Amino acid sequence: MIFTRMDEVKGPNIKGWQAKRDYSFSGVRNVVEHQIAKSLTPDVARFMQSHLEDNAFYLGSLQKGDPMAAKVELSLLLEHLTSIVPPPAPAPAFPAYGTYDLLILAFQKGVEDFRVPWRAYLNLQRHSGHRPLPWQSVKAVSRRYSEGFDDGYEIRPASNLLNSMTLAIARFVENPVSWDGAPSPEDKRVILDRAGSTFDRRLKIESLYERWVPEPANEADDMQHIQEFIDGMRRLVTSAIDETREALSAETSAKADIAA
Repeated sequence: MIFTRMDEVKGPNIKGWQAKRDYSFSGVRNVVEHQIAKSLTPDVARFMQSHLEDNAFYLGSLQKGDPMAAKVELSLLLEHLTSIVPPPAPAPAFPAYGTYDLLILAFQKGVEDFRVPWRAYLNLQRHSGHRPLPWQSVKAVSRRYSEGFDDGYEIRPASNLLNSMTLAIARFVENPVSWDGAPSPEDKRVILDRAGSTFDRRLKIESLYERWVPEPANEADDMQHIQEFIDGMRRLVTSAIDETREALSAETSAKADIAA
């Protein structure tokens, strides 16, 4: 509620600014106490009067070229009006990974971390940290993959590949090119952990790996299988990231609706 022309409020019993405020508001108080209190309830009338008193502004000298007298009250009014309008919702925070070119490098690192020890296990390339497997073990692994059964044999190339790719892609997820929005370090940690957990759930299915694990028979690479492997892994990672983005966006929208 705004009262204007306060500079023209005068009278023999009106002395000082507070007296002008009380006189101007007295008409409102009279309506609340003698009309609203009777038509509704005294409690409603008291609440309405208190609310109006707390949100009343008294302006004067606005018609003057330099209304300095109204500056304080105008500032209070502006502060009140801007506080009513909720601030714009911040842009949803989420990591940005560019064109995913770095993801290909992560795939290469993961595959390399898998193939280096397995080259040593198969005695294709010596490595100081890995000893070749006995030929009986190589034969057993080859037979299980060629016949497509899993009896819990301790030498599991698919599990090794799963671990190396998980670590490589986790490093990619942990190092985005930039961030959308302006998240705090704590918010970044929560979002990255969530994206990582979504990706881990998807990696529980090892069939993607088992299909392309190299059998210990031929070292030659099939380029079609390599491309299919990369495409499959790209879909796996990007879908996990998109799923997390959509979930966080839905949560942000729900919180905004509740706040509104």
